[in-house]
Amino acid sequence: MRPFQAVSFSILIHSLIVNAHSASNLRRSNDIVDPRLHHKHHKGHLSDGRIKFAQEFNDGIHLEVDPSCGVISSHSWISEVNAGIDWQKMETVVAFGDSYTQVGNSGDGSAPTPLRFVGKNPSAGGRNTNGETWIEQLVYYEASEDRPRKLLSYAQSGATTDKEIWPSRRWADDFPSQLSRFYANNTELKLDPATTVYVGYFGINDFWSIGTDGNNMERAGRRAASLIQDLHENAGAVNFLWIGVQFAKTTAGDYNRALWNGLRDLHQTTKDLGEDKAVKFAYADAGRFFSAIHEWYPKFGYTSSKHCLEGQRASIEDECEEPEKTVYYMGAHPSRQTHRILAEYVASVLTKCRIREEKQSYDSLSYHGSSLNGYLPSYLTSGHLYIFAFLVLSFCAYRPIMRLSRRGAFGGPITLMSPRRY
Repeated sequence: MRPFQAVSFSILIHSLIVNAHSASNLRRSNDIVDPRLHHKHHKGHLSDGRIKFAQEFNDGIHLEVDPSCGVISSHSWISEVNAGIDWQKMETVVAFGDSYTQVGNSGDGSAPTPLRFVGKNPSAGGRNTNGETWIEQLVYYEASEDRPRKLLSYAQSGATTDKEIWPSRRWADDFPSQLSRFYANNTELKLDPATTVYVGYFGINDFWSIGTDGNNMERAGRRAASLIQDLHENAGAVNFLWIGVQFAKTTAGDYNRALWNGLRDLHQTTKDLGEDKAVKFAYADAGRFFSAIHEWYPKFGYTSSKHCLEGQRASIEDECEEPEKTVYYMGAHPSRQTHRILAEYVASVLTKCRIREEKQSYDSLSYHGSSLNGYLPSYLTSGHLYIFAFLVLSFCAYRPIMRLSRRGAFGGPITLMSPRRY
């Protein structure tokens, strides 16, 4: 083996050892902090005081897609980011949204209803699914057993961003109505802005109203952004976690773009106002999540990408054979397992897409906005790609450099690496 090849080989062996050691450390660390843990008990506690992020059983359903992390320097690209939210410090979650986020209460900020089934009704405690919703699951993530995180949900089934934009939905709840209920309670709540995060997920019912009311999705997205700004100005809110609606490859993309630009602008215009007034936000794309499931649902552990029951009026007697293995439970409403891994997906945005403001970069390697780590096996990281690329380039460059050396391109033969003649 030639000296240069020996050096390359030694570098390879060393890098594999170092990375194997690092990977083992990462796995040990993930035993505590990785949101993709599946436990058999509903809310057991970890050794460091944080609550396990899992539902009662995972039934073989697991998350198989990573977020597409990005930056917030341009209006032209919608990116999944966490621009400043320290989720572990959040003590109160105020939630707004529709049936995906509704927790069985009357949308008044009261506690979620118990998970029980009444008669032949398939709804778990009034939810549009057979268990806890994604927001309930997310509340557990990195919560302290000494100080459990509190959920105040104002979400209601059928809600749109603003029913004034959608005349056919004037009978339904909307974001302004939910804000009115929140503002009515806010004086008594006495929430600390630094430890309160406002979470929203709208746009699904907006999208389904297009056929009747026309395409007003961009207008609805701008309205959502303006209402978020109202929360900042009227309630002193500084932490926002918002979910981009699915169907993004259709006209719903206009909604997400307007929403994203509003969040970005609010963040940029307040970041120099001091820690207590600067807006931090995180943005997760439900479209990426659901698109991955629909395309590769068996990889996630599902046996069907469809629903288990026809709709909300169905009887529990009509339930399919494997309700835990279907993507949806009642009509277009996710099953409890889909809610669980949606919460895991949002948690991964909070964890993996943290932006380092001074460099406008983020914590995972990207290529045109897509996380390469999301396409690698679990035992590989983007760091391995750097090492592999270095070795390949070194190997490819070795012989051409030696040929040039023999021809005197560098003023004479190179003998430092090898004393042999070529």
